Amino acid sequence: MNSKELKAHIVLLDDTDEKIYQSIIDNLINEGNHIIPFLEEEWELSNNELVHKRIENIISEIQFLDTKKALFNWISFGGNDIIEGAFIIAKHRYPTLDIAEIENIIENLRNSAWLEIHDNLTALEKVRVLNHVLFSIEEFKGQRNYGTDLKSTYINTALANKKGSPIILSIIYLAVAQRLGIPIKGVNLINNFILAYVDKISAKIAYPENTNDVLFYINTFNKGSVFDSKEIDTYLEQLKVDKKEKFYNPISNIEVIRNMILELMKIADVKKKVDLKEQLNELYQITIKTD
Repeated sequence: MNSKELKAHIVLLDDTDEKIYQSIIDNLINEGNHIIPFLEEEWELSNNELVHKRIENIISEIQFLDTKKALFNWISFGGNDIIEGAFIIAKHRYPTLDIAEIENIIENLRNSAWLEIHDNLTALEKVRVLNHVLFSIEEFKGQRNYGTDLKSTYINTALANKKGSPIILSIIYLAVAQRLGIPIKGVNLINNFILAYVDKISAKIAYPENTNDVLFYINTFNKGSVFDSKEIDTYLEQLKVDKKEKFYNPISNIEVIRNMILELMKIADVKKKVDLKEQLNELYQITIKTD
């Protein structure tokens, strides 16, 4: 569609005929994100509130379609980079967000830890280095009211504010660890989100009765405190929840992002953001269908 055809479509955006309006919207959305600058320019030139609203809706639909495609592709290629997954979800909420902004921060954190990490360190010593960098030097911390604050569970705002929910702190920690080749994965513990240091040989020696290859667990919401499965046992007993393998076993990056989306959906529900919750649910469904 050339600029003349685009303008012809924009002129018809104030048409009260629903069929014509829907046809115009469908045609513009199908053009993709390259027409967004043109739509934004037309928004500036128009004084019609109805046209403003409709252009905003079209831009939003185009951006959301891009988000769904990006998430689908990330999962299809294995979801190896946890930061890319978290970025895709954040960009849905913050369309102008640039992944380079996120990558630069993570890379700086990685470099700070790399200076102190070497092959002779034990698993626990490596985690202590990560904890020192993230929680002592950079002063990341848990946000207590994360259940009612969407910003606490988006990667960009958590990095900017240096505080966030258990799952977003764990994603930041995971990103740094994975870039350093440290075998840490996420664990979806009920009412919390933790990490697991996965070392099959060491875990078998330390806990021969266990089958999940976890050497120990890490609580990023408590400055990276380290604990074993017995503490999870106690925690579940306090909650009067049955012990299930899913509360102990490591999960993939894709499953981590799936759980992050669920957390955002819960907050959107609390904040009564119906449209946001519906779109997040669409993203959640993609993680189920394509994983």
